[in-house]
Amino acid sequence: MTAGDKSTQIVNEGGGTFNIGTPITITEIRTIALDVAKSVFVDSIMFARELIDARTENITDEVIRKITEKDPNLYHRFKDPRFLSSLLSIQRSFAETGDEELGGILSGLLADLAAEPIRSRREIVLRQAMECAPRLTTKHLNALSVLLRIERIRYPFDRTVAIFISSLAGDLAPYFNAIPDDSFDYEYMGSTEAGTYLRMTSSNIFERVYYVNRNALYDPFTIEQYLDYLEKRALDINELKTCLNDVSRLLKIVPDDPQKRIKLDWADGERILSYGSEGTHTITLGEQYLQEFLLSISVSISKFEGAIREQQPELGEFLDTLQSSHAFNFQLSPVGIMLARHEIESRSPETAAQLDSLFDD
Repeated sequence: MTAGDKSTQIVNEGGGTFNIGTPITITEIRTIALDVAKSVFVDSIMFARELIDARTENITDEVIRKITEKDPNLYHRFKDPRFLSSLLSIQRSFAETGDEELGGILSGLLADLAAEPIRSRREIVLRQAMECAPRLTTKHLNALSVLLRIERIRYPFDRTVAIFISSLAGDLAPYFNAIPDDSFDYEYMGSTEAGTYLRMTSSNIFERVYYVNRNALYDPFTIEQYLDYLEKRALDINELKTCLNDVSRLLKIVPDDPQKRIKLDWADGERILSYGSEGTHTITLGEQYLQEFLLSISVSISKFEGAIREQQPELGEFLDTLQSSHAFNFQLSPVGIMLARHEIESRSPETAAQLDSLFDD
């Protein structure tokens, strides 16, 4: 690639050239970044110098690698004092601990920050998250991810209750035996910017999972089953037509289902099934009859809990731990959500990407 008359080039020593308008090479970027750290880690601690230098180089190289993957045009941020301030913060944190998992989260946060406008909402949250992360243990960070997954992540493509339980177990399995089992940890987390701990009676964890995944808690049904239900309501022909017209657009055939069974889209199912229990939205008469039908074929909370304990006993024990430790007394802040998003990214980039809209200005 050839630069224009008024542009300059970055020479990537690993191959390739990038135009960004400021003359700076990868070597110069690395030198700038390491000089920032050296200006802070004074010579009086020479006995730790070799270890500090190694850790600083490690985290710096990781930041450069992630920014390169994201957008090489962001290299100019290495001449931005605000960016260098955040770089210094994560260099110091990683130099103190050498914790690779923490380093991965910090470098990911900084790489994301490089792409954000100064003082935008997302940029400010990212900066706060970088300051907060070193004050949390790995188990604390895992707990943030678990709470976020249960509260925010939905399973719109799971056709049956059994598949939903299996998906939930698969997503949470990496965290089994890897989260705090004592309420003290969540109280401590509430003293950081990650969130707030509320002293209150905890709601039942199985109910919590149940009510945020209503549309996953009934198996697909046939149109004949729904018509039979309406006939039992003793509707006249005009009422029956009205009810069917109200909901015909909502009744979606499950792809590749040999029985041509029906399942509502997640958004429609949640809207209809939540009517009367939360929010102020209204639904039509036909949707009210559909709600009654869906509730009649949905598993009850007690049967849902029983199915989890039978099909995925480890998941049942994990949810018991969340209950006994009062985990859901902890309410995530935007900083906590950002930290959870970056912890989740290391396991499931697709899931993490679903959360990005929360931070849009």
